[in-house]
Amino acid sequence: MTQIYINQLLTEDNKVDDDKVRAYTKMRVGSYLTSPFNNGPVNGTYMWTADEWREVITRIQEITMEENGGHPMV
Repeated sequence: MTQIYINQLLTEDNKVDDDKVRAYTKMRVGSYLTSPFNNGPVNGTYMWTADEWREVITRIQEITMEENGGHPMV
């Protein structure tokens, strides 16, 4: 299993880029690390709320399971 930095999946405004998630899933990436705010604020925001994290992780998980036969990411 390969792990990559979560910023690789996001747009410039820290939204999930579905196409990038699909591409990394096809390459068998299985987990994503770190916070997208490690390099400082994005659009004046320093962190996501718990609800925003949940939304991001849920969307990544949905796409991952669509692309790989129902196997979840870690």
